[in-house]
Amino acid sequence: MPKYTEVEGPKGDRVKLRTGETVEISDEIMSAKEAARYLKIALPTFYRYLKEEDIPAVKIGGRYKFLKSALDGWLRTKMEDAVNEKRSRNLKLFR
Repeated sequence: MPKYTEVEGPKGDRVKLRTGETVEISDEIMSAKEAARYLKIALPTFYRYLKEEDIPAVKIGGRYKFLKSALDGWLRTKMEDAVNEKRSRNLKLFR
C-alpha cells in the first residue's frame, strides 16, 4: 500500500501526494534576496518585516523561501490596511 503525505498546494489547499512523488508548482519560488528585490526594499528591512510583520514564508534547509503570489497577497493586505487606517483617521477628524 503506497504512503501518502499531505502538503499545502500553491493556493493554500491541501493536497495528498504519494511519498516521493514530485509536483510542479505553478508559482515562482524566491529566495529572501529575490523577494526583497521584488518588493523593492533593502534586505535588512525585508528581514525585519519577516520577523515583525509575518511575511508568508517557509524555511527549507535553513533558508527562507517565498511564493510570489503569497508576497502579492501580503502586500495587498498591508496596502488595504493602510488605506482603511487613513480613512478611519480622517473620519475621526471630522467628527
